[in-house]
Amino acid sequence: MDSQEYFNVFAKRLYGPLRGLDLAKSSKNSQLAALNFRQVFKGHMMCGLIKWRMGEAPVIHFEEAVRSMCDALATFKAWGGAFDHKGALPLARAAIVARLLGLPFDLPSVEEKILPPDVCLDYLLANAEPSYNAKDLPLALINELKCAKDSGLAVQTYENYFDILSSQDSAERLSYLVQKGVSLYDQRARDAFYSGGEQTEGGGPDNTFVVDYRLALVLKKVRGSSDVLHAWKW
Repeated sequence: MDSQEYFNVFAKRLYGPLRGLDLAKSSKNSQLAALNFRQVFKGHMMCGLIKWRMGEAPVIHFEEAVRSMCDALATFKAWGGAFDHKGALPLARAAIVARLLGLPFDLPSVEEKILPPDVCLDYLLANAEPSYNAKDLPLALINELKCAKDSGLAVQTYENYFDILSSQDSAERLSYLVQKGVSLYDQRARDAFYSGGEQTEGGGPDNTFVVDYRLALVLKKVRGSSDVLHAWKW
């Protein structure tokens, strides 16, 4: 299957969760709504990431992904109730994409103890700014992530993101860390942690169809210019 065919698969799959979301909204079924919001977000993300890998602009698809999470937050706020929608939605990933697009997206506060460490790291990454001390920000969460099964590559990957944020003033080191990030991404194709995760993260066979949008964000934050595939060009 080539990239365009793979794109078409995810574009067609969007119809199901979009219909399911209408049903969930009409019945105010929180769990069903969260499930379909997640699937809508994933569908738009995969369409955007595949287009990016093809060298085409992913903007319209990423905008729809972010919009789906804005809709989700507004929906659950209107419904009220005790359902933990913050823990059930990919809000941190939506914030990362929103930062790439330059769109506003306020991450709601959450208790770290209710989320996996990699998700907490995404919250931190979305809001972190370049600074000399940036590499020290995630230390506690990194240590927690080390306890997860098969997390070695993920640990190295997140450490590298924050190393980049702390290297804005060193062009030579920044270039080295970007190339390291590319190598770490390529290794996801054979990594159990990423292969068992979301397809948007490039594990297993999805590795050659998508890109590392987190690497793109930290590069954008440090205003680093790079011709690597994972750099944001839009």
